Amino acid sequence: MHNLGDGSLVAGSVHATDSLKAMAIGDVTGDGWPDAVVAAYAASRIDVLPNLLSGFPSLGYQHAASFGTPHLATTGAPVPDAQVSFAVTGVPAPALGFLILGLDFTPQPFVGGTLVPSPDALLPMRSGVALSGRWPELTVGTKVYMQAWFASGGEVTATNAVMAVSQ
Repeated sequence: MHNLGDGSLVAGSVHATDSLKAMAIGDVTGDGWPDAVVAAYAASRIDVLPNLLSGFPSLGYQHAASFGTPHLATTGAPVPDAQVSFAVTGVPAPALGFLILGLDFTPQPFVGGTLVPSPDALLPMRSGVALSGRWPELTVGTKVYMQAWFASGGEVTATNAVMAVSQ
């Protein structure tokens, strides 16, 4: 199933055969994500079912507040020099916060929620205003974890965490 990046999935498709001979999982497309390979004996064919995860799959871990649950929305892909943007919905404007970026997945308790990325870098951010720029040149396969935290109306809230695998 294809992740739309907003917590929902595209309807799946069924790949069925009455003569399944073998199945394997591996990165066939070279994008850093596992794909499925299926061999059908009677049809004399091999099908590759590519993994269609978005460039920034959501990992969950939102921390809601009385005004709702915020969401970190992303566009673009983690490809060097590709345009990317990060925007937060569900936090009343004008709220100030930080987009926290880390190279390690280190979920830990933080202000009543869960801080997912290792806090290697913090970018100031305002609710309702997207951060946009170009994805940096990183070693292929480098994982970057991101999550936004905000203080608004005396409450602290966090978005879903997202992960990128640099291509």
